[in-house]
Amino acid sequence: MKTFKRTMITVFSLLIPFLLQAAEFQVKVIKSKDDLPEKFCSHWEKGDFLIFDGKNLTLIGGVKRPLKNSSNYPGFNAMGSIISFVPAGKKIASNLNIGSPYIRIKRKREHLIYTSVKPLKKTTLDQAIAFEATVLYEGKQGEKARIRTRYHFSPLEGRIDVTSTITNTGKKKFEDLDYELYFNAFHSYYFSPFDRENYPGLRFRVYQKKGHYLGWLNMNPLTEEEKSVKDDEESPPIPGTLAPKEVFEVRHILLVDTQHENLLQKIYKIFNVETEEALIHFEAFSGGSMEVIVKDASSSSTFFRSFLENPFSIKIPLPKGAYTARGNFFPAVCEKLLVVGLEDESSCVLKNPAQGKVKVKIINSKGDFVPGKVTFIGLSPTKTPYFKPENPVKSGRGWESFKNSCFPQEKGQEVKLPVGTYLISASRGPEYSMDKRAVEILKNEQQELTFLIDRVVETPNLISIDPHMHTQNSDGRMRIPERIKSVIAEGVEVAVAA
Repeated sequence: MKTFKRTMITVFSLLIPFLLQAAEFQVKVIKSKDDLPEKFCSHWEKGDFLIFDGKNLTLIGGVKRPLKNSSNYPGFNAMGSIISFVPAGKKIASNLNIGSPYIRIKRKREHLIYTSVKPLKKTTLDQAIAFEATVLYEGKQGEKARIRTRYHFSPLEGRIDVTSTITNTGKKKFEDLDYELYFNAFHSYYFSPFDRENYPGLRFRVYQKKGHYLGWLNMNPLTEEEKSVKDDEESPPIPGTLAPKEVFEVRHILLVDTQHENLLQKIYKIFNVETEEALIHFEAFSGGSMEVIVKDASSSSTFFRSFLENPFSIKIPLPKGAYTARGNFFPAVCEKLLVVGLEDESSCVLKNPAQGKVKVKIINSKGDFVPGKVTFIGLSPTKTPYFKPENPVKSGRGWESFKNSCFPQEKGQEVKLPVGTYLISASRGPEYSMDKRAVEILKNEQQELTFLIDRVVETPNLISIDPHMHTQNSDGRMRIPERIKSVIAEGVEVAVAA
């Protein structure tokens, strides 16, 4: 039997080039690491499909195995799913897990595993190839369905059209049915302008990963039931019901590009949204990492966000409207109004303000060092500082989107702050007193602040414990070394990492 399977795989891999109609494409079944033109995916396995469209590389899972998600929990199966999609020749690596089907019947979720995946001889798109993954479903109450997912590849475009159908092949009607495709970019840093009230048609997310941007477009218009759902309410099951022989279809598009401008232009063109080029200048920034965020001025919709290295300016395609442009210069925060398409020039300037320094120390009334936390809060109009977090584009993990504290060691810690007035406080958990003061930071000047805190609550025969401490090994926003600093500063004596 094993010999027969090996023979069939060999024959199948030899037949693949003849099954493909588009000459630009190269497809092969992976037999060893030598079949990978570059190291662009770490969770490939023998039997997976490699697709090269002349510009981009894609891997589709050809064998069954579960993949852990970004929180290190068991995730969906790789069989029949897109497990990598990157521009070729750029030394870019990206793990994905996209396309596995799952259904919910009366709120009970079932993860399905494709039983077959193969390239198709003919497709519905001109000059494109496609792969098809299928699985048959049988429910405990007699429900039956056939699921078919097709991935259409267009040459040189960095685009995969994903179409999935579920067909009721039984005699029983599906009730309270929700059907979706799994998406995991193995990445936490993204933005989406989608808003049910203000931007219901912009159903897309953009992920900034190392060296490239990934776009995931939901091409399924909101139903009337979905439009009426409030933010704190659960979305209704879609399609809800599925009668015998009835078919329900979901559509998505996956895009990849090394440039955010190109990717966004493709996205807005697909959604038939006209855009203007917005220009943001950065002034008085000496270099390094910073973050730019563009939000709709009248809602919480985020139209762009990106970590940048040594930028002078950035161009962003945006629909006409008024936006708030924010520059996180770490630690300075600058916000300006950005009007797009309503004036002669759609631009604004984000200026990194002048800075001063403060050296902070924490001691007790005896003059002994106390490990603790020093927190900085801006007093209006001074903005609260945002100290540099771990770069989420590089880590792929969650990050501290709000960071205004430090943990001084015995010799103290020097902190740079934008010029302004701050409320600075020192603490060490609920068993200790606090010390706080208002301080004005002046340009190019350094101050030294010593905070005095003492233990005010005795806890004999008791210890302080955090039994479930999140780190970046799961879904935490700090790496373990940084988390340990905070644990000590807060007076936690025992911590259990989760």
